This record gives sequence, C-alpha cells and structure tokens, in this order.
Amino acid sequence: AFDFTVDHRAPIGDAFSSQALTPYEWAHFAHLCHLPFPLVATEMKALAQRILDVIDQVATDVQTAGVPTEVARGIIDVVLPECRRHRDFADQLRRFKARDFS
Repeated sequence: AFDFTVDHRAPIGDAFSSQALTPYEWAHFAHLCHLPFPLVATEMKALAQRILDVIDQVATDVQTAGVPTEVARGIIDVVLPECRRHRDFADQLRRFKARDFS
C-alpha cells in the first residue's frame, strides 16, 4: 500500500511548494527535460481547464458519496486558485526561449 504519510513531492527548480512555482520555474523544468515550451504551456493550460470544467460536478459527486460539504469545499478552495494560476502561467511560459537558460 502507498504510504500517504510520507511527503513524496519533488521540487521543480527551487520551488518545493505550489505557491513558489512561477512560470520561470516551469520553463526551466521544461528546458532541463528538453520539452518545447509551447508543448508544456499547452498541456498545462489544458489540464488546468479540464479540472476547472469538472470541479463543481466532482464536488457534487463526492458530497453525494458522503464527503462532508465543508471538506469538499475546502478541497475546492485549494484546487481552484491553483488551477487558475497554472492556466494563466501557460501564456507566460510561451514567452521563454532556450537561450534564457544558457
């Protein structure tokens, strides 16, 4: 079984928390992975938007399954701003060039 008590996250650049992530950190990560910045931007924006599109239905479904409303709302209150931030990062990410990291 997976041990959820252990912190398994890894940094992206120097950012260990989502609040510390910036478009620069994502661009640098893409550069190190040899991924085109437009590809990372497109996928980041699409994933964030997909979550935003279904989050209300997910909240309804988990509440129907018995999750207390305040717990579901608490999760949404964390997820929504993060998705919006990362959706907005996508346009900024496209502006980076490989030479920015040489």
